[in-house]
Amino acid sequence: YHTSLRTSPGQLTFGRDMVIPATYLANWRHIHSRRRKNILYNNARENRSRIEHDYKVGDWVYLLNKDVRRKLAPIKKGPFRIAIVHANATVTIQRSARVTERINIRRIFPAHVH
Repeated sequence: YHTSLRTSPGQLTFGRDMVIPATYLANWRHIHSRRRKNILYNNARENRSRIEHDYKVGDWVYLLNKDVRRKLAPIKKGPFRIAIVHANATVTIQRSARVTERINIRRIFPAHVH
């Protein structure tokens, strides 16, 4: 049973119930509108807990460590200074004096360094 479709995949594929001999006629417009409503609701629910932040050149950020790590290994690297802010949700951070890296803003979070 699929939550947003409110039917089983077998009912949609074969047009009948797989357990009892009953036909099933799918109302695709209704299924599409219900699925769209669920997507919008879940998106709004996720965005309620988001904190808006605009990154600027010179800000300090931590980089999330997504590598396979041991139990007590740190989950973040840094802090690093932002060198360039790009329009496509990426920033270039200054890793060292000569090394820069362009990364997505989903992989960083602000460091409150004074």
